[in-house]
Amino acid sequence: MSRKSTLTRLFRNSPFKALQQHMRVVLDCARHVGPLIEALAADDEAAVHEARDRIYELEAKADRIKNKLRLHMPKSLFMPVDRRDLLEILHLQETIANTAQDIAGLMIQRKMTIPGFMREPLIALTRRCIDTCEHSAKAIEELDELL
Repeated sequence: MSRKSTLTRLFRNSPFKALQQHMRVVLDCARHVGPLIEALAADDEAAVHEARDRIYELEAKADRIKNKLRLHMPKSLFMPVDRRDLLEILHLQETIANTAQDIAGLMIQRKMTIPGFMREPLIALTRRCIDTCEHSAKAIEELDELL
């Protein structure tokens, strides 16, 4: 009986679920950059601040998940992938949330405005960046299905 529980403990805790949870929050954070840029383009200061606040909240939530995952990630030899690879993916995901937070902070701290000729191209670029994040999230969601 104890042998079974020992084996169960070795294989039980997959880090993929927490990695996927982290990516969902990161994606939500990235998605809020769109409304931030659109509000900035429309000179809607209240909406800019609202989007910034939401981005900051989500980035902080992503940080909490990241820290918890790092602390509780199995160090077992029986993990399906190398721990360093998972930590690298986590770092890349965190970079997305940090970049969203940096954009939000800079837009407000520097009281930036978007010139008229730049509005549509910047909004289009932002949408493409969010699309890229969505594709990344889809790949992360399918990680556990590969093994």
